[in-house]
Amino acid sequence: MPNMGNEIANTPHFNMSMHLPLTPYGLPLAIWDLIEQNWTDKNILFTQSYPREDVKRPTIVWKIYRRVPGREGLETNKPRFRMQIEDVDDPSISYDQYAQYMTIIYQFDIFGTNNASVNELTEEFDELMFHVTPALKELGVSEWLFEEQLIDTELERQVSQELYKRTLRFRCILERKFIKAVPTIQSIWVQQGIEAAQKKENELVIRGSSTTRDQLENLWVSNVWSVTKEFKLEFSSVYTSGTQYLEGVDYNVVLIAPTGQSYIDWIQGSKHPLPGEGYYVTYFYRNIDLNYPA
Repeated sequence: MPNMGNEIANTPHFNMSMHLPLTPYGLPLAIWDLIEQNWTDKNILFTQSYPREDVKRPTIVWKIYRRVPGREGLETNKPRFRMQIEDVDDPSISYDQYAQYMTIIYQFDIFGTNNASVNELTEEFDELMFHVTPALKELGVSEWLFEEQLIDTELERQVSQELYKRTLRFRCILERKFIKAVPTIQSIWVQQGIEAAQKKENELVIRGSSTTRDQLENLWVSNVWSVTKEFKLEFSSVYTSGTQYLEGVDYNVVLIAPTGQSYIDWIQGSKHPLPGEGYYVTYFYRNIDLNYPA
């Protein structure tokens, strides 16, 4: 059994940022990288094409079995507005960011030339998927869960060997984000400098009155990672039982130009903290120096 501890699976020697922004068809490529990193001694063929010739090494074929809008019973048939972003290079243009949660069922068909080897590979693949979940969440996956295993099968002799197949399905919750340019009429402001995005973890925010937005500590928030009622330990299983608020469902992110002030704007009638209660926000932001005309 290979070593598949979190310290290995979550520190890939590949540049995982090459898979960003993550898409339904980009996710399997990230999994491929993680398989190659963790299973250096297995010589796995990870492909989207079914075997047409003799299988000479362990083979895993992936497919998208189903993709539907929404998550966890919450249906969203169209992208929801998330935030408005100013273009610092062209003040006449702003960008509206929309996002939509999608539930994607991935199917993995695992092939081998005998029952014993394919059973072993299936169990190891199942365990590997558990250990690489934090790495997938680092790329933006909201949830990665085992869905089901289908009946074990033996393929007909379509090639010159008998093949045995095991089928596993995993449920992925992925938020797709879309950007739309929107012309604006406003005073002109000039960019002085932008720093790389920084991450602010577990900022404690106190809920204001039911009619006010809650301002975040930093300016120019570019992406809210999570809003939770409890202090969030990154990728900890303890957190899964806590209360998570969903962007576009429970709240929106509002960015005010040209000051860069950023707010959590709770949606009326949604799940939210009571006035005076604290909650925790993890987000990315940029420090931008601006020179405004007199």
